[in-house]
Amino acid sequence: TYARGKIVRAEGLSLGLRGGHFLSFPRFEQALDVDFVSYIGAHLGYRGNLGAFAELGLHLPLAEGVQLGAAVGLYSARGLMVGPSGSYNRNSADGIVQGFLRSGYIRDHGDRKTDILGRPVPRDRSYFAWQHRQRAGESFTLDGEFNYWSDSEVLRDFRHKDFDRVQQPDSFLEAAYTKNNWSLSAFGRAHPNQYHRVQERLPELRFDLLPVVLPGGFAECASASAAVLQADAFGLDPEVRTQRLDAYYGLSRPLSPAPWFTFTPVAGARVTHYTDARGGKNDYTRTLGEVGFDARLLASGTFDYKNAVWEIDGLRHLVEPRLSYRYAPEAERGRAYIPAVDRRAFSTYLAPLSLGDARFLDELGPLNTLRLSLGNTLQTRDPAYGSRNLASLNFAADYRFDHPGQRPLSDLYTEFALTPAPWLRWEVFHRIDPHASRQQELNTALEIHDQEWWSVRLATHYLRGNYEEYFVEYRQRLNEVYDVTALWRYDARSNRFNEQSYGVWQRLGQTWAVKYEVSWFNGPRRESSFAINLEVELLKF
Repeated sequence: TYARGKIVRAEGLSLGLRGGHFLSFPRFEQALDVDFVSYIGAHLGYRGNLGAFAELGLHLPLAEGVQLGAAVGLYSARGLMVGPSGSYNRNSADGIVQGFLRSGYIRDHGDRKTDILGRPVPRDRSYFAWQHRQRAGESFTLDGEFNYWSDSEVLRDFRHKDFDRVQQPDSFLEAAYTKNNWSLSAFGRAHPNQYHRVQERLPELRFDLLPVVLPGGFAECASASAAVLQADAFGLDPEVRTQRLDAYYGLSRPLSPAPWFTFTPVAGARVTHYTDARGGKNDYTRTLGEVGFDARLLASGTFDYKNAVWEIDGLRHLVEPRLSYRYAPEAERGRAYIPAVDRRAFSTYLAPLSLGDARFLDELGPLNTLRLSLGNTLQTRDPAYGSRNLASLNFAADYRFDHPGQRPLSDLYTEFALTPAPWLRWEVFHRIDPHASRQQELNTALEIHDQEWWSVRLATHYLRGNYEEYFVEYRQRLNEVYDVTALWRYDARSNRFNEQSYGVWQRLGQTWAVKYEVSWFNGPRRESSFAINLEVELLKF
């Protein structure tokens, strides 16, 4: 049925060849102004660990906004991988629903090697990934992911680009209802994979009260949660399971003796109760209090400077020194009795200063810390509305009083961003040890692009004693048909190129895009040292 040039509908439709029907659509509906095939992609190539390979993915419309299909991969050194895939996207006046799923199964007869724990990788290998985002009205959101990997290396072997983005998969579901200045949420995190440790929540119910102004100029904030926590046994760490009740209440009173100065005394208390406590206790309750202050200065200067090339219409320099202090004399009390699930995660950034912001609740340490930061921002008038940032330069450091095993002065942190035009962005993160004047970390990123013809990205990653890497990615449009691309990743510590890739993109009319790519790899890795890739992508149908 053809409806006024917009929609084709069919019932009991079958498709096939020479009298054989291999596709059946009990009900079919397709808007003619929407792509019929939402996705089709094909990869042909060779990788040393996979052999010659061919991959094909296809999605067809199943209902309005819903596409379902499959992905198939044939690898001469491994076998056949196949699995369903699809996506959905529905928009309405009340909200949005969107998500996707991907999967694959293979009976792998190649050299599977070992996983990250040193165990042999099984012959039957599979993965399943699902992601969901939903918003209903102005108050309700539902977000979730589920990622199952049969072994720690399955995506690294067969879907290495996905693995580059996420090395440790996460599986969670969170429903949140927000109104004005409070939110109520239910959060669950499961752990279907057994080759790394996860802080599971089975589930966690949480209430958060955002700062509310009280009579007398005071402000309050609060949070409360009830959670069933679990961390499976991993390595030498035993299984940990507990039920935890936690509540925090904070009170502050901003004082502004001058428009450019604000001083805010703060006080807070946190009570946490654990079941299945350690050290011979059945349960344990910890009560902590904190006091401190936040002080802020704000100064500005304006300059009548104009530059048509950089679209600068006046300059404003904002200078914002901040001084914060928190004191919780017994923050580490009771560590011997607490089942530690929410531990400190590795991070090179400054940790949250307040008890109310700490997520490593089961591994709190002493808190008697002064934090000094200095912010600089350079702005200009935006031709559309307000102002836009041209540059920012921020410094921060902690001074720790009476912290056993730690030097009083922390590393000095510096952040710099330069964004004078939409086609240029430069960012720098720097960390230095002031006691030895040694650079601990340096990360930079520079991106320059002409939206029509070319783009270049340069990045550096340095962490003392761990890595020193340089990254360059370049793309050049030659004409309406051809683009060339190149990528280099250089490891300065080992004096080698970890990756080199060179490619050509070719557009075939308005429908197809083809990528021809050759890559070399180096270093101790599972992947092969050489790869050839031919990628075909449907742009429109």
